[in-house]
Amino acid sequence: MKKALLIVAGIIAGIILFFFVKLNQFYRDIYTPKQGNGHVQPAKASYNLLFLGYGGEGHDGPYLTDTIMVVNVDLKNNKVTQISIPRDTWLKLETASGENFHTKVNSLYEIYLFPKDFPDVKNPKKVIFDGIKQITGLSIDNYVSVDFAGFTSMVDTLGGVDIEVQYAFDDPEYPLEGHEKDLCGKQESDLPELEKIATQSPKLAFPCRYEDLHFDAGIQHMDGTLALKFVRSRRSPQDGGDFARARRQQLFLEAVKEKVLSIGILTKIIPLLDELKIHVKTDAPFELTRKFTTEIT
Repeated sequence: MKKALLIVAGIIAGIILFFFVKLNQFYRDIYTPKQGNGHVQPAKASYNLLFLGYGGEGHDGPYLTDTIMVVNVDLKNNKVTQISIPRDTWLKLETASGENFHTKVNSLYEIYLFPKDFPDVKNPKKVIFDGIKQITGLSIDNYVSVDFAGFTSMVDTLGGVDIEVQYAFDDPEYPLEGHEKDLCGKQESDLPELEKIATQSPKLAFPCRYEDLHFDAGIQHMDGTLALKFVRSRRSPQDGGDFARARRQQLFLEAVKEKVLSIGILTKIIPLLDELKIHVKTDAPFELTRKFTTEIT
C-alpha cells in the first residue's frame, strides 16, 4: 500500500511539474517586456490591464482592434471592473514633427507593432498606453492581445460557454470571413458604382460578403465561432452599435470566468497553451499573472 501511494504521489508530482514547465514555455513565447519596466510593483494593490481583440492574418486590417477593454483588478477588495472603449473613438497622437495626427483608437495596436510604418508618431512603443490614458484618464499597467483564431480556439477548448443573451436580435450584415473582397458575380468595371451603393447599404452592393445572424434571448451555449459572432456583431437594428457590442463582450468575459471556475482547468489548459501561444501576446510579467491567480480566483 505504501509503495502504491508513493507511485501515485510521484505521478501527481510529475503532472504538476509538467504543467508548470508548459506554462513557463507558453509565457516565454507570448511575453514581450514592457519598455522601461518589466517588473511587478510588490506594494501595488490595483492594476489596470488592457485587453485587445483583433482579426489577425487573413482579415482586412489584421491588427486593427475590434475589442478594446480596460479591466481594473482591485486586489485589496477582490474586485474586477470592466471599461469598454468604442473602437471608432478618435484621438490625437504626438508627432516628432509637430504635425497634427489624428487616428481611431483601434489603430493604436498596429502602430505599436509596426512603428516603422508610422515614422512621425512619437514614442510608438508607448502609444497604446498613452492613447488609452488620453481617453480614460487611467494609467495602463500591461496589455494582453488575442486574435480571432485564438479567441475561437480558447472557447472551443473550454467546451464552449453559456452566455445569457439579454435581448433577441438579428444582424443582417455580419461579414463572412474570407469573402471580404468577393465581387458577388459582378465585374471589376462595376466597382465604382457598387462602392457608391455600399456607402448606403454594403449588403445591397455585395450580398455574398455577409450573412444573417440571429440570437434568441436567454441562456445560449456557444462554441468559439458563434461566440466570436456574438461579441463582434454591431449592425443589428435591435442591439447594434459599439456600446451594445461592448456590453456583449463583457457578458462573454463573465461567461468565460464562470466556465473556468466550474471545470477541471488543468486538463483543459495544457492543450490550450499549445494552441494559443501563436495567437496571444502580452507584456505582463509572469509573476503578475501568478499574483492574480492566487488573490482573485
